[in-house]
This record gives sequence, structure tokens and C-alpha cells, in this order.
Amino acid sequence: MTAGSGGESGGGRRCSDSDRCSRRAAAEVVRWYGVAGGQRRRREQFDVNGRAVANPNFGHAEESRMPGLYRTIALSNHWFARLLRRGRRAVLNFSVPAPRALSLPLVHAFLIARSVYYFIIRVFFCEPFFKAHCTKYGKNLHTGVFFHWMHGHGELIIGDNVTIDGKCAISFAVRYSARPTLVIGDNTGIAHNTHITVGERITIGRYCRISGGVVILDAPGHPLDPAMRLAGKPATKEEVRPVVIEDNVWIGRHAVILPGVTIGHGRVVATGAVVMTAVPPNVLVAGNPARQVRSLVSSAQA
Repeated sequence: MTAGSGGESGGGRRCSDSDRCSRRAAAEVVRWYGVAGGQRRRREQFDVNGRAVANPNFGHAEESRMPGLYRTIALSNHWFARLLRRGRRAVLNFSVPAPRALSLPLVHAFLIARSVYYFIIRVFFCEPFFKAHCTKYGKNLHTGVFFHWMHGHGELIIGDNVTIDGKCAISFAVRYSARPTLVIGDNTGIAHNTHITVGERITIGRYCRISGGVVILDAPGHPLDPAMRLAGKPATKEEVRPVVIEDNVWIGRHAVILPGVTIGHGRVVATGAVVMTAVPPNVLVAGNPARQVRSLVSSAQA
């Protein structure tokens, strides 16, 4: 019997030669140990005598892949994890019946309470706050239930039956004029999130409808000249040009009205339009920059 065929390894296995036996004995053995929420693989190496030797390559990389608590609960087959998942589903799917005889009175009570609350906020807080900033205002001036953002000082002249709803921002840039002026005509409505920046004068006519998110400005925030802008100087006097919005104008949501623009009587500005130049009355404009799309003819004229 040869030394290679008759020898035994530390684990009692017969090998054809010592080199082959050594390679088998030193092979990496993979063992699986259950861990709450999943399985973690542990690796061990054995020397030629069958003794376990720590694997120097095992440790940080494996430990960094250990699941977190949320993943453990989501994936584990443990009875407690299953109980938690069932409890979560029960909470998410929980609902109570709403008999009409019971739910309708509750809905009406809530609507009445909300209306009373909004009435108090609007009449005794929001509207007096806005009227305090007005140089002159007519009858039936109304706001929403939010305080408008008022910045700077200027002339704010508002006609009769005007509604400025939601929360709007009105800024007066006094660096361009001693008393920048904003005039809003009778029976005009301005919707939520409208921004108006007045450097010299902006005039909004009667029976106008200004949708939410509209921006109206008669002065740029910075000069167009790169050198002046780099020096931190304000816009020049020539770049501050009044804006005139004539009667019965409808401006769509998120439209932008730039300095020097005159919007003719009866004109419609489409949603998202950027108006840079004056356009004749009774037309529809759209696009960036805004261009005439069609003429508008009233039913009375037709």
C-alpha cells in the first residue's frame, strides 16, 4: 500500500494522494444559519487536520448586507413578523360603515362649521389686513381666507365689486418710482397665486378675469446689460415700462405679462402665454412668445 493510497485525512476520508487530500480538506464549506427576516451565509475554512480556520475575507461585506428591521418584518416567516404584517393590513383596510341617516348630518355640520370659521377669518382678519394697504377702495371688496403677501409701499387703488381670491403677492419696487401705482377697475376678479410687481404703474381695467398663477410686472428684476447685472445695479429707467390691461380681458392660468405691454379690450390670453408686445383688441393670443391665434367676434356683433 502506498503512502498516498493508505493515508487518511483528518476527517477520515481516503485520498489518492496527499496533494488532492489537502485541497479537499482546505476547501471552503458553506453553512446556512437562520436569521430572523432572512438567511445569512457564514463561511468557514478548514486546514489539513480538519480544524476550522476563520476566513479572513468574510466579515464586513456580509454583515453590511444584513437586512434592516423593516425588511426583516416584511420578509421573515417568523410567527411574530407574520402577526405584525397581518396587523398592518388590518389597519390599512379598516373602514366603518356610514349610514346615510348618520353621515349626512355630520357632513352638514362640518360644512356649516367650516363656513362660519372661514367667514370670521375673511371678514375680521384677511379683508381688514388687505384694506389697510389700499390707498382707496370701493364697495364690496373681498379677499379669500388667506393673507395676501404685500411688499413695499405704493398707491393701491381698487374699484367696486372686486375680488382678490386665494393668496396673491403684490410688490411695489420703490427704487424706480417714488409712488408706484396699481389700479384695479370695477367688477374684476383676480385668482389665487397671482404675482404683481409694480415699478411705475400697472392698470387693470373693468370686468377683467385674471386666472391663478398669472405674473404681471412692469419692471424686470435685474438689468438686461450684463455688466450692470454683474455690478449689482438695478434696471434702467428705460426698462421700466407701464402695463395696461384694458376692460373685459381674460388672462389664462400661468400667463406672463411683461413690461410695456398693452392688452386690448376684450382680448383673451391663453394658458401659459408669455406676452411681450401689444396686440390689438378682440383677439386670442397664445404661445411663447404670444402670437395672435384668432380674432374674437361677439354674438352681438355677429
